[in-house]
Amino acid sequence: MFTKKLLKSSLIYTLVGSLPLASGFILLPLITNHLNNVDTYGVLALYTNFSLLMQVLVNFSLDTSIGIHYFDYKDNPEKLNKYIGTVVSSLLLIGAGILLISFLFGESIFNVVFSKHTMEYWPFGLMCIVTAIFNSFYKTYSNLLINQQRTNRFFWINILYFTASIGFTYIGIYQFPKVIDGPLWGRLLPSALLFLLTFFFFAKEFGIKLHKEFIPDMVKFCLPLVYYAIIMWGASYGDRFIINYLLTPFDVGIYDFGMKWVMLIDVVLLALTNTINPAIFRIWADNKINYSTPEVNQNHHFFTLIQLVLIAGVLLFIPLIVPYFVHNPMYYRSFNYLPILGLGFLFRGVSNMYLMPIFYYKKTKVLPKVFLISSLCQFVLTFILIHYFGIVGAAISFVVAKPIQIWMIAIESKKVFTFDYNKTKMIFLPLLYGFFIITIYYVIGDFIALWVKNILQFVLCMLMIILLYRKEIKEKLVAKKRN
Repeated sequence: MFTKKLLKSSLIYTLVGSLPLASGFILLPLITNHLNNVDTYGVLALYTNFSLLMQVLVNFSLDTSIGIHYFDYKDNPEKLNKYIGTVVSSLLLIGAGILLISFLFGESIFNVVFSKHTMEYWPFGLMCIVTAIFNSFYKTYSNLLINQQRTNRFFWINILYFTASIGFTYIGIYQFPKVIDGPLWGRLLPSALLFLLTFFFFAKEFGIKLHKEFIPDMVKFCLPLVYYAIIMWGASYGDRFIINYLLTPFDVGIYDFGMKWVMLIDVVLLALTNTINPAIFRIWADNKINYSTPEVNQNHHFFTLIQLVLIAGVLLFIPLIVPYFVHNPMYYRSFNYLPILGLGFLFRGVSNMYLMPIFYYKKTKVLPKVFLISSLCQFVLTFILIHYFGIVGAAISFVVAKPIQIWMIAIESKKVFTFDYNKTKMIFLPLLYGFFIITIYYVIGDFIALWVKNILQFVLCMLMIILLYRKEIKEKLVAKKRN
């Protein structure tokens, strides 16, 4: 079914790579109990999501570029060193430029954009910008380590970030009780520490010097990805700002709290993507192929299986576990939106499969066009549905745009790659599971208690997976018994 090597590699990079992001989930009960006021938590969510936008701008998709071009230059160490040195120099220049703009115009921009004065530039907006600059270095170096297959250093760097985030947040919360200062310092200080460490490694191993010959191709590759990343940020986080504009910070807090737990799925799938994609890129590069193979398809099937288990697990366990750690029952309102939000991840495996050739063959200029259309639809739909239905409207709009995105990505990807995959595993299984979710939670209604619904959807998901993967499971058990 899946090679032992793939499973081991996936486990290491998925679990360890998830730690820095997972620290946010581990700290969530502490932060919500510290910020017992849901409105204040909503404001913190807005600052955090603003920082993620700034990180997109500073990073300029150089983390993706360094991963793809590593395979182009890995056999030419001198050229590789020059390229990576140029990447680091570019990050420094972009970060310095954005910081200068923020000093000159930050206050004015915040006053115009955030007219409700929910957010202020000084000091929290500036803290978010600096955090984004520091994190862009850490993210880029971490992605390089994955492609270099340097497991030990990847492990320790992520462990350091994880422990520092928890430690500094704990200290910040007790130094600044009941306000957002502590959590924001808990994000800034670990990012500063990792910036110093990764900058040292970059300088020691590759040197930091701008080589102009790389700039034109770098910009050509990265600029479409930056547009794409901004659009994706809007699709993933822009709804909080629309909720704040149309409703209140309290509603932002409820929605963001629910979305945080659903995004556990995204955290693991992102780490899994960063593990599987380099392995597939290596197969394509070594064999010079642009078509599906059984070996590659096994990776995609594995990804889809994991995504379904994660969705079912979140719907079952989050409503059971969270009340033990989060003591304000107002936050539990978010559980009502988990099933809808979970539907947004049903086809991440298919989406990732179609995106990979676009990245590998450097056809990234199509991404802004593809995602701009679907994101505009989502943006308009979010405004309309929130206006009429409140928070549930934001949850629905989060899901609706996904099929449009996948359809448009598939059209572009098929121009450079020939796909031949198991549609039952990749498409029909997620569709059937999604049908069961809608039926169980929204057709049956209140005739069944919520905890029964949660168990029922989990059992059905596991049964479908066992039924569809029974041949692979049987082969694995027989092989294990022989050994």
